[in-house]
Amino acid sequence: HGLDDRCFELKYVRNEIMDEPLHTLIFNDITTRKKHEIRLRESEEKYRKLFDEGRVARSTTTRDGRLINVNKEMLNLTGYTREELFRLKAEELYVDPSERSKYIDQLERDTFVRDYEIQFKKKDGTPMDCMITSSVHPVTDSGEYFIQGSIHDVTERKRMENKLKESQKMEV
Repeated sequence: HGLDDRCFELKYVRNEIMDEPLHTLIFNDITTRKKHEIRLRESEEKYRKLFDEGRVARSTTTRDGRLINVNKEMLNLTGYTREELFRLKAEELYVDPSERSKYIDQLERDTFVRDYEIQFKKKDGTPMDCMITSSVHPVTDSGEYFIQGSIHDVTERKRMENKLKESQKMEV
């Protein structure tokens, strides 16, 4: 079995014993570690591509509402630049900032929310009816976590539903 497909880490140590040089070479087989690193890097690249290039607004926030990652669709949805969003707290995106604590309470109770209805506002103040699907991701044993979520603007759909309801009332 050849060594062609193996990776080694080489360490050299030079000592002197009784004025005589002692040279030591240590070979450490790191093939498995390197393979794991490559798999991890590939997995991270796939995740990054999915996060960044998806057609859904995505964000990552801390519990206290600091945005730490957003994709291009999130910028399109809100009208903010990436730098502007990173200076905001998440509750500043809510039409009613107190709704953030209700959302966080449910997240902490269930560790995820699916199709959670909320009203956000764009940079220009325009309200949006949104559906959030998000989950809690622990960072350490200290209880710290970040929230990863996707946001869908359902304003137009709700407007059409209300219009349909109104027309049905008129028929009755």
